[in-house]
Amino acid sequence: MSSSYISDDRKLTGINFGLLKGTEETYLAVFPFTADGLKSLRPGCLLACENLDKSEGRVCYSVLEAVKVIPVHYAIGPNADRLENEYIGFATEAASQVGRELGQDEPSEETARIRMEAIPTDLMLAPKQTGMSVLSDDSYPRPGGQIYLVSNNGTEAVINKAVNPTRAISPACLTANSSVRVSLDIRELVRTHFGVFGFTKSGKSNLVATLLDGLLRASAGSSQGQTRSMKVVVLDYMSEYFTLLADIFREPQGVESSLLLLEPESNDSSQILQLLQQRTTSAASNPSFQQAAEILLTRMVIPDELEDLRPRLLETLTGVLSSGGLKVYSGPRVNLDVADELRSVASEYPPEWLGLARDVILAWNDAIENSPQEITIDDMRVLARVFGGWAVDGRIRRVRAIEEALAPDWNTRVGEEAFPGRSASNAAKECLRRMSQTLTALVRKYELLGRLPRSIVVSESDMMTMLNRNPSVQLVLALGERADRMQRFFSRVANQIYEERRRQAQSNFPVFFAVDEADEFLTQEERETNTSLLRSRRTAELIARRGRKLNLGIGIATQRVSYIDTRVLGQIHTYFVSKLPRKSDRDRVAEAYGMSEEKVAKTLSLRPGEWMAISHSALGVSGVPIMTRFDDSAERVRRVFQGPLQSSR
Repeated sequence: MSSSYISDDRKLTGINFGLLKGTEETYLAVFPFTADGLKSLRPGCLLACENLDKSEGRVCYSVLEAVKVIPVHYAIGPNADRLENEYIGFATEAASQVGRELGQDEPSEETARIRMEAIPTDLMLAPKQTGMSVLSDDSYPRPGGQIYLVSNNGTEAVINKAVNPTRAISPACLTANSSVRVSLDIRELVRTHFGVFGFTKSGKSNLVATLLDGLLRASAGSSQGQTRSMKVVVLDYMSEYFTLLADIFREPQGVESSLLLLEPESNDSSQILQLLQQRTTSAASNPSFQQAAEILLTRMVIPDELEDLRPRLLETLTGVLSSGGLKVYSGPRVNLDVADELRSVASEYPPEWLGLARDVILAWNDAIENSPQEITIDDMRVLARVFGGWAVDGRIRRVRAIEEALAPDWNTRVGEEAFPGRSASNAAKECLRRMSQTLTALVRKYELLGRLPRSIVVSESDMMTMLNRNPSVQLVLALGERADRMQRFFSRVANQIYEERRRQAQSNFPVFFAVDEADEFLTQEERETNTSLLRSRRTAELIARRGRKLNLGIGIATQRVSYIDTRVLGQIHTYFVSKLPRKSDRDRVAEAYGMSEEKVAKTLSLRPGEWMAISHSALGVSGVPIMTRFDDSAERVRRVFQGPLQSSR
């Protein structure tokens, strides 16, 4: 038997022993032992087993995926339990003899074998006069049937069967065979969402960066409506993605990239912005740009393997700043921004800690938010004094929102007099002090925004224009140190995009949100009905459930899957899973995707950079776990940066 899809090497030909007892449709295959065979027959490789179907009178082959491969000498058995119960002298001699035989390229004893466990892919190879076809498998692997290694051509035809090549990226290879590339459907990956789940040092951020680079580059070269003009917004909570996507900033090739500061009033951000205000020219050689870039780079994570490229990364970042690629997010309408910041502080305190004072605090927040008149910087200063327990003077009448909501006696509802009894609780006092500090920080923020050039300030309206109406391919890295600020940014922007598209029945440009450290944004915990965390989770659920029709997608990455809300996990069609030591995390992945915990447990043997990929729609085979190794983002960046230093823009 010879086919370009199936190997006819007798050393790679085995026998199907049938189903293993007590497993989820796992077959046992036994192959002759050879040193070369052990190199080819590896976990993740594909096998073709003679089945009970025929095509044009010819034998068809069920395609199985190897999940466990071990060399066995049946003189002592596949495990050590029985051997240990024998007389130790005989057992030692037998084991030594077996070790010598298995050390040979081709042992003379027939008891040396390669034992393999394999699972169905629900596909089969059917011979035709013109070659082989890959079809759905409605037959059964024949017990006692011959089983063969699938060739590189056959493997690629199987695992990429249903992927449309005009909208595909190939960011990974098989762990069992680096010559075979694994393709992913761009449209399905974005519209039906993906999740990246792995423990520390498994390479989550590296994998996400590899996928995003592929999506953006493919979109920049695409003319298809459902994949062109893609927008990617990264919630870069740990400031990792500039270095992992630095090649896009250095050599855009049709991708417009920008850094978006969410906290302009923070120490680092304010220093950077003050330096940019001092610039005398827009040239990248201007010292202000380099000094600002140095400050910004110090808060970014640089992988060890890219540390020697720091001068090139700095030069690229300087070019980003000099060309206006650094933006500042001003937030929503001022009243909403102020109310949200204050509400975020109050929501950290359990209601019982604040007592009756809670109603007063929330009333202030509601009054600010719902006022039709914009709160001013002076109003914020006065409120900061009030909340901090300072004396109330005549200027307080300028806070029109609170006056309208609580008049005529609102000015008696400050400090301790605002609360029943003789004094507020210590928690309420602390809450008010923190609200005062928050208002002071907001004063700094809005004073700084007022001094910045309009060209680098981005409002919520600007975000809508950028993501819903601009036909260019966009990459936006949202940088921030505060989880609550990033949560509110995500919920506001994503919700507005969703609502605008829903009202206008628009789905032209794909918009994708990449949420790293997703346990900070999508936790199941519901401590307070108005927290930014809860709104962030609800927004993610909205996109996961209903974003597909509007060409909106979400990708999440976390090492604590058990913290993520199941209502989000259950809507994700593509999973990339690496080592998850905690059983609770493995159980959550298995439950959310609808697969056995046994399959997820196989990821415990994966090494950094290796991932079990499984998808309902983005991979060429549906619902079949494929063991993959993804391309290294650091290596990709290094290839681009190896040349001499030069301006990136």
